[in-house]
Amino acid sequence: MSNLSDLLPSGAGGKSFDFVASGTLANGQAVGLTSDGKVAAISAQVSSNVEFAPRADYIWSAYDTQNNKVIVGYIEAATNNNLEVVVGTVSGGTITFGTVTEPDGTNTHSSLFAVLYDSSQNKVVTVSAGTGGDSVPGYVFVGTVSGTSITWGSKLTFTSAYISDAGACFDATSNKVIIVWKDGNNSDYGTSIVGTTSGNSMSFGSNVVFNSASASDNAVIHDPSKNRLCLAYRTGAGPGHARVGIVSGTSITWGNTYTFDSSSAIDPRWAYDSTNQLPVLVWQAAGAGSVGKVTAGVIHSSLNYFDSFYNSTTFSSGSVIIVPPTFYTSQGKTAVLYREMSSNSLILKLVTYVAGETFPMSVGSAVTINPASGQGSNYASAVYDPDAQVVVNNFRNTQDGNKGNTNLFDANATTSSSFVGITEAAISNTATGAVTLQGGVYTGGNLLPYAPSFGTASEFSAANTTKTAVAFDSSNNKIVVVYNNPSDSLYGTAIVGTVSGSSITYGSPFRLRTSSINYPTVTFDSTANKVNIVFTNDLNSNRLECMTGTISGTSISAASPILVNGSNGATYVSSAFDVNANRLVICWVNTSNSSYGTAAVGTYNSGTGQQGFGSPVVFNSGTTSACAAVYDSNSNKVVTAYQDSGNSGHGTAIVGTVSGTSISFGSEAVFESANSFLMAGTFDSNANKAVFTYQSGSKGKAVVGTVSGTSISFGSSVNFDESSASLMSNSFDTSSNKVVICFQDTANSNVGTAVFGTVSGTSISFAASSAFVGGGITSNISTTFDSNVNKTIVTFVDGSDSTKGKALTITESNALTIGSTYYVQDDGTLGTGSTSIVAGEALSATSINLVNT
Repeated sequence: MSNLSDLLPSGAGGKSFDFVASGTLANGQAVGLTSDGKVAAISAQVSSNVEFAPRADYIWSAYDTQNNKVIVGYIEAATNNNLEVVVGTVSGGTITFGTVTEPDGTNTHSSLFAVLYDSSQNKVVTVSAGTGGDSVPGYVFVGTVSGTSITWGSKLTFTSAYISDAGACFDATSNKVIIVWKDGNNSDYGTSIVGTTSGNSMSFGSNVVFNSASASDNAVIHDPSKNRLCLAYRTGAGPGHARVGIVSGTSITWGNTYTFDSSSAIDPRWAYDSTNQLPVLVWQAAGAGSVGKVTAGVIHSSLNYFDSFYNSTTFSSGSVIIVPPTFYTSQGKTAVLYREMSSNSLILKLVTYVAGETFPMSVGSAVTINPASGQGSNYASAVYDPDAQVVVNNFRNTQDGNKGNTNLFDANATTSSSFVGITEAAISNTATGAVTLQGGVYTGGNLLPYAPSFGTASEFSAANTTKTAVAFDSSNNKIVVVYNNPSDSLYGTAIVGTVSGSSITYGSPFRLRTSSINYPTVTFDSTANKVNIVFTNDLNSNRLECMTGTISGTSISAASPILVNGSNGATYVSSAFDVNANRLVICWVNTSNSSYGTAAVGTYNSGTGQQGFGSPVVFNSGTTSACAAVYDSNSNKVVTAYQDSGNSGHGTAIVGTVSGTSISFGSEAVFESANSFLMAGTFDSNANKAVFTYQSGSKGKAVVGTVSGTSISFGSSVNFDESSASLMSNSFDTSSNKVVICFQDTANSNVGTAVFGTVSGTSISFAASSAFVGGGITSNISTTFDSNVNKTIVTFVDGSDSTKGKALTITESNALTIGSTYYVQDDGTLGTGSTSIVAGEALSATSINLVNT
């Protein structure tokens, strides 16, 4: 090498090649090579969750091959433990559900053991248990799918004994339904029965005992290549056993016992590998640290027993709870689903049988299906949809109010392992376009997903600060922070901040009250160029007060406080300034009036320098909490969201119209039919939408509202935090047209976290979130947007630094860090998180040297 230019590949900036696009590709998109020589976006493999039930226990699923439908059965534990079944249709990367059906009306069921599809009769079959103290009968229902609903036959009892630990399968050779269970009225013996479907009914043969001792965790599957049944069960608290069975007429003959785990096998579950014609078995090896194990059984070519089982492979590093697996036919792999006990995450791994190996079960990498998924093996199930070629995962989501959720795992999606380069421009589907290949230098934007970028936190108050609120004064280009000052007996205080670049400096504090304050909120009156500070006075029974402040340089002064609601108490205070009416609107919960949601309108008096308020107006005649008021500059209305505790805590919003010193309200609109609290709101002036965030079912959610006249309508809610979000505050960044949400991430040590959202139509999507505090509890979060420097300002109490009051700037950035190594992530983005695929090293904020790997 004689020249520096030899360091680079030949050509201009880097090596380039033209490819045909499979799907529409964006500029700067990481792409992988498909099997037919095209390039496709490297994409996420797990779809968004779709709800199928308000609460679901004992979840089982099957696939109807005649109607190409997914069938999900469960016990609906939110009301009366009814057995319910719903039909799902997979299309376009998501699933939709039809009408919920109840095979048994109002009868209470204690558990569901199986949902099957009888392909000989094209019927859906459920196997469940009733209730009855010492006599819990076993029930079967047979149903016919029509469209997206099911018509059910009568309840059929196959045993009146105390049934538990049951399993079932469809034998496609004999065209029979096989049920196995632990018979509580016969010394817990392992028992089996054969059912014959006819129309929407079924007849049964006689009981056949397969184990004359206790048999738990019974599971059965049919091997069509050998025309045999494969049975697995556990004796007492110990060994795991397997047997082979043959159906003859309405009876079963079971062969010799094979012990596949001599210690303790919990929840053994089968899948059938149709590619290699092997029954695959997974279980929790309780005698080996409760790790998950997988193996495959070898059935004798002509006799009725297992010759052997292959050496098992451990597929988890820690303890697990097993979920019934399914076979991913188009991949030729078994999809093993389990709950990882250390994180409570629902995990999926693909297992491949490799012939000739000492340990032939090859386990793929982990894919997180959901961060939390229920309590046991009966709280999730997976089924393969051969039409869409995806695995359908159904589970109880403990992070979303124990709702029944479904998502799709698509292993056919292009993954990071196929990475070849980055598109040089957008390419339409089936069109040809240039891709910078590995070994070349790519220059352009959009290499990284947008994420929050933070300035250095500055301290405005000493240790043990409480209650912060912040607003931006656009006439003076200053921020105003309100808080309880630990350096002044925790008295209510205001201070002026000046933002320069990414740093903030402060003037001298100004005492508001000789008492602490609660529920502070700050708004800017752009007509009078005043700051309105509203709070409840802790010294005087939490009465609601308002002070009007004037900024001069780096100082603030304020007129005497005005009572907003007489001497009555208040909580959950929120305020907004109506620019059209030049009025301050305050919303609160009136604790002196049955906790009704209440509002009042303030008018600034230049003579007194104070606000004067009209009579309070009730907007919700019921117990109210968590108010959040937003001014909609498109409709010139004030929108208030709140938790309607008088209506099961549902998230609700209402539109207010200011006239003079009063306000009138339209009709209530429910945006979340579940318990919703910790409201926050902002107005997206680019999309002309009101955006509210809240916590429901421990998840942080956002919803987009459109005002029309005196009404508001909402799109579907979107999770901005999949684990748990609290103490949230929102603002709108007019420079990037993004909604900025700051919140306490209670699933991550309660650290302060920020995320950017983009409104499109009636929905909102989110980039990756980032913590703005290194560690420790972050509380009293408040945000505003400084349009002078085009940055969001967040104030907070820093629990990692003696609970000092601090503030910092937030902007959105997707710049590369020069010198950093970036890796191709499974969702197609680049990141510094290490994966097996190195993209390259950043040469500038917008260019990267794509290394050859």
